Amino acid sequence: MLAINNLTFSYPGARSQFVLHDFALAKGEHVFIYGPSGSGKSTLLSLITGVQQHKSGSISILDTAFSTLSQKQKDRFRADHIGYIFQQFNLIPFLSATENVTLGCEFSKIRTEKAAVKYGSVEKGATTLLMALGLSEHNIAKPVNQLSIGQQQRVAAARALLGEPELIIADEPTSALDNDAREGFINQLFEQANNNQTSILFVSHDQTLANLFDRQVALSSFMQEKAL
Repeated sequence: MLAINNLTFSYPGARSQFVLHDFALAKGEHVFIYGPSGSGKSTLLSLITGVQQHKSGSISILDTAFSTLSQKQKDRFRADHIGYIFQQFNLIPFLSATENVTLGCEFSKIRTEKAAVKYGSVEKGATTLLMALGLSEHNIAKPVNQLSIGQQQRVAAARALLGEPELIIADEPTSALDNDAREGFINQLFEQANNNQTSILFVSHDQTLANLFDRQVALSSFMQEKAL
């Protein structure tokens, strides 16, 4: 699903560079990557998703040499194959939960077609996923700024899942929840991901969640910052 080999990356004007040694994620695998604040978690995700361009090495996603694609091709590939759950959710506050979820397919014909085949329409798919993740029919119709943090988190997860992307990247999505709510959310996320053998790369500083995953990996075990 994902393979990283000997990447190097540095920010403009920096006196150090990040070096990422070999890391791999299998199809359907749920992996927890942990590291303290400032350890490079955001850098890792920006490199995987193509937001930042590395200097050397390679990234392969779904057997595609992602690191060799143009920026336009990366944007298209990301929209088609990667669902992203942001730490701050990145929802549009005045839109309903359903409308926010369907936005996940707006930029991908592939995911739109998958949702239509599986559910009958993108809208029905959004509703089905939201209810499966624990939102009531009443709350689905509300603007998301009227929902609780936990409910907004489920909207963000449904948006990432709709259209069956092969890879879900979750960036500290449970940081605003208490322990019981965190575990419940992750179990619901796993249940939906398992329906399609979706891989999950979950990045967090909270190691209390690690045992829920197939594998736990310390970021420091394959990523270091070295002086230039």
